Amino acid sequence: MDTKKFQEYSARITQASRSQLVVITFEIIIESIRDAMVSYNKNDIAAFQKELNRGKLLINEKIGALDMQYDISKELFQIYEYCGRMIAEAFVKGTSAVSPKLEEDKLNRVISIMERLKSSFEQVAKQDESGPVMKNTQKLYAGLTYSRKSLNEVFVNVNEASRGFKA
Repeated sequence: MDTKKFQEYSARITQASRSQLVVITFEIIIESIRDAMVSYNKNDIAAFQKELNRGKLLINEKIGALDMQYDISKELFQIYEYCGRMIAEAFVKGTSAVSPKLEEDKLNRVISIMERLKSSFEQVAKQDESGPVMKNTQKLYAGLTYSRKSLNEVFVNVNEASRGFKA
């Protein structure tokens, strides 16, 4: 994931509700796996490992966030566990010293599952009116400025004095 994408996700996270955070997590997992496959095909094994690790860590976070008193959580646990295992197997095969091989079908299966889950949680997020999880964060207002040779994105904070920690 490049710096620009990282900044975009960071900005979205500061403004997201609980259900939107779940959707963003799915997006990052999907993008990490896709980036890993691209890195592998470019023979950049270090980036391949980094991106697959990011995807696996986020799936582990999703597992840790489940409330197991609900039946849906138990089902999601099994799905997340399966996806984590597929990523781990692809990682091992892709970095094998003997005969490295990208198991693209396993990674595509994980992407497919994550996209379906993301789609479902997007529907939930549309109904979520709880507001941002993070309080007292910078409000983001975006605009574009341009000159002869560049295009710049500008963020303006209209209420800078109210930022900081609340005691």
